[in-house]
Amino acid sequence: MIHSFSSDIFPGDNISINIDNIMNESGFTNSFLELLKTKNINTITFDDGLYQQIPLIKLFKKNDFRVIFFPSGKFIRDDNIKPIIVENSIAHKQYHSTKTYPNTFMSSVEIWDLLNEKNEFGIHGWYHYNLNPKQLTDHIGTNNFRQVLKAIKDDAERCSNLYIEYVNKEESFFIENGILNINYCTPYNCLNEYQKLYIDFLYVFLKNINRKITEIRINVFSGERLSLEHLLGNLKE
Repeated sequence: MIHSFSSDIFPGDNISINIDNIMNESGFTNSFLELLKTKNINTITFDDGLYQQIPLIKLFKKNDFRVIFFPSGKFIRDDNIKPIIVENSIAHKQYHSTKTYPNTFMSSVEIWDLLNEKNEFGIHGWYHYNLNPKQLTDHIGTNNFRQVLKAIKDDAERCSNLYIEYVNKEESFFIENGILNINYCTPYNCLNEYQKLYIDFLYVFLKNINRKITEIRINVFSGERLSLEHLLGNLKE
């Protein structure tokens, strides 16, 4: 699981565009990839759809890892806006603040470029709600169950509509033998009753998107994932 990366993780890395040079010059790449092999890790996931992740996604795919990236729908960058290169730590911190910088996230064109390179992508929420009950009610401003249910339903519907756009645009990429496989990564890496309700809504909104689909499978990524920081800590030991 990779979110953003900072100079604390990759010493000397101040802007995301430098990541290829830093990893190649430091010799970090081979040792890190070897660590993943010894841990029998062959799937790498990228959360949120940050623009700075693109070089790393390509790096892992180049080295024959299964790569899945999970952009959050609301933060997909307008194709007409150029990304601002910011310090990596700031890119992710701003995402969680009241001041968001959507131009630090991937655009729909960049997402399609990654898909054309045979990278998988999936659903990671629209607003990136924390679906733990207290955090969610704090976020939407009420603990009224009807309002909570409405917020979860609305988020799942928005994500489903976005996914439908991609499926309808390129059916052969998503549908195999009548089966639509959907990757869903739970925001904040938790799986509880609210998250399960969210998944139920995904089924409801996606079940009639294409007549060629005979079955929908939602592959849920959650608490079993390991963070990049965790793996780096093992590497340093």
